[in-house]
Formats: sequence, structure tokens, C-alpha cells
Amino acid sequence: MATSAASGVQTASQQQLNFLSLLVTQLKNQNPLDPLDSNAMVSQLAQISQVSQMESLNSTFKSVLQTEELKYATALLGKQVSFIPDSETTAVTGTVTGVEQVDDEVHVVVGDRSVNITRLLSISEAVQTAPILGDAPLPAGNA
Repeated sequence: MATSAASGVQTASQQQLNFLSLLVTQLKNQNPLDPLDSNAMVSQLAQISQVSQMESLNSTFKSVLQTEELKYATALLGKQVSFIPDSETTAVTGTVTGVEQVDDEVHVVVGDRSVNITRLLSISEAVQTAPILGDAPLPAGNA
């Protein structure tokens, strides 16, 4: 999460920098007869470090998930899928012809529609149509 003026959300690293800045200010202005508790400071630093590591792990998991979703969507190329489009009540079936990312979500292209892979209802092999033999040349040696 990045800092946002609207939401006021800070990353763990930004919180850690703010904490360290506050800590330095406290150390500069502390009463020499009543110093700060070093155990409490170390504990707070450890907690901030854990939050930072969890934030990094979350980001890594998100990246891995997106990569796996892209692999899955790519494996759907040429497959027949069905889904219910937004604002419709009946399922639509078509062949996956492409894969794209839309706002950090993986979509497959079916006809002229972009469909989030989480909206797919069924997946099957595409129906193969037999070629018309009257126009196809015969293989060599079968004439």
C-alpha cells in the first residue's frame, strides 16, 4: 500500500521511518535522570520489522498468484468456455482466443468480450469441425 492523501495509509517502511524519527527526537529531548526504556524501543522496532516483512510477503504472494493466473489463462487458449456476462442472466459459450490483464486482473478474450477468469462456469475442449473433403488435396501416394 502506498501513501494516499485521501486514505492516509502508510506502508510499514514509512511507519518505521516515522518511528525512528520520533525515537531520535525522544532521545534528543529525554530527561537524563529518567531515560527511555530500551526494551520497549527494541520491542516496537521488532514489531515494525515484522509488519514490514508481512507486507513484503503479501506482495510476493500477490505476484505469484497473478503469475499462476496468467499461466492458467494461457492454458485456456483454444478451449471452449461458458460464462454469464455482466447484466445478463443466461450463459454465453465461446472459444478463448486471447489473454489480457485488466486492472491487475487476468481476463480471457472470448469473441469480442473480455472475461475475468473467476467468472468462468465451465471449460471444455473446443468443438472440432471436420474439413470439407471436396476441396482438400489428397495426401501424396493416395491418388
